[in-house]
Amino acid sequence: MATQKKAEKKVQVEFIKPWNRYVRKDVAAFDPETAKKLKDQKFAVEPGKAPKTESEDSVA
Repeated sequence: MATQKKAEKKVQVEFIKPWNRYVRKDVAAFDPETAKKLKDQKFAVEPGKAPKTESEDSVA
């Protein structure tokens, strides 16, 4: 009989630079520990909090 693991809450992040298979502006969900590491290492931020680039600022 297989044991069921309680579903762990996922945390969404928005990437601000490439990491693994993800690129800037990708949004993905990870376990809380991985999400914190990505944020601490400056690979990702909370969705919608990514800084705009110069080219994005010039687009009206």
